[in-house]
Amino acid sequence: MRATIQVLDEHGFESATIPRIAKAAKVSPASVYRRFEDKDALIRETLLTALRSSAKVVERALDPKVFAKKTLEEAAKSVLRSVMMQDREHPNLILAIKRFSEAPGEKAFEKESMELIGQNFRNMTTALAACHDISGIRERKKKIEFALLTVTSAIEVMILEPSSMWGELWKESDDKVLKRLLQMFLSYVRT
Repeated sequence: MRATIQVLDEHGFESATIPRIAKAAKVSPASVYRRFEDKDALIRETLLTALRSSAKVVERALDPKVFAKKTLEEAAKSVLRSVMMQDREHPNLILAIKRFSEAPGEKAFEKESMELIGQNFRNMTTALAACHDISGIRERKKKIEFALLTVTSAIEVMILEPSSMWGELWKESDDKVLKRLLQMFLSYVRT
């Protein structure tokens, strides 16, 4: 499965062929076909395995007890930087997840992948809501959910759809974009 992720990362879904994946895994294409019906089955299982693994890592990394010692600004900056880095490092994986989630006949994949992504999002929200400097803010969890959804969506569009009008509008470095998104996030949550 590592080879599948590597090939998806480097070449994208359309160019991720069984022979290319098998070569990266140093096995024969026949070996891959013995385990998986076709390319879609291999990629589907690889993506779900990666999402399951990610959910476990995120849950451990976003311990609310640790975040309770942080300010919202430092915690949000860290979380948003991680989201941006993940999107920058693995755009083709994210696009493959979107492709399968939106494809007809992929309801089981869509359900499980959205549950795992939702779990990560809820863990981010819970961790950020634990920050010590915002305990008195009314509806802080709802505000964090909305602000987090807004800024992570902006990051996703800027990275995954650079030719969109939004990608064209943002010609700044990731650090500058992150700083602006963090300001927006903090302003909304603190109002």
